[in-house]
Amino acid sequence: MTPDPTATIAALVSRISEKLVELDQLTEFEMDHPLGAPASPADIADFERRIGFTLPDDYKAFLRLHDGWGNFSGENALLSIAEMSDGELHDHVTGFQEEMQAGGENALSQGLIFEASFTTRFSYFDRAGQAQSGRLEVVYWNKRVLERYASFTDYLADYEKTLDKFIADERANQR
Repeated sequence: MTPDPTATIAALVSRISEKLVELDQLTEFEMDHPLGAPASPADIADFERRIGFTLPDDYKAFLRLHDGWGNFSGENALLSIAEMSDGELHDHVTGFQEEMQAGGENALSQGLIFEASFTTRFSYFDRAGQAQSGRLEVVYWNKRVLERYASFTDYLADYEKTLDKFIADERANQR
């Protein structure tokens, strides 16, 4: 049995939150990074029923802690269940996925996008790749540049390292 990932996710969220605040202070570009209220197990189960597949345990742990995270990475948010289900951002993401499908980008068009804004930078669970690997990997997509992660936990851990680099660079620039 796989151990409960909640403590690991909670620790990553806490460290990333602190680093976002530190980076904002260093750059003098402070913005809110609001964490959503917890999603209920019933909300998560209903969402899984509607999308037709089971979410990874580490992502469900995140949702149980925080259903979404505004300005997670610049303007991009980790979307709440509501944002992935309906509304203006959902419509934008769906429209973009339809364009990608028409252009032959099946992985992105079939994936569950969980990080987005009104830009063309997304992170998604790769449903197309799951058939080949057996895992629901995370893909970061930015104008056709792909970065793959074995799990949502790995995705968050890499983002934490990216923030560490940004902070170190900003400190070096201020010397």
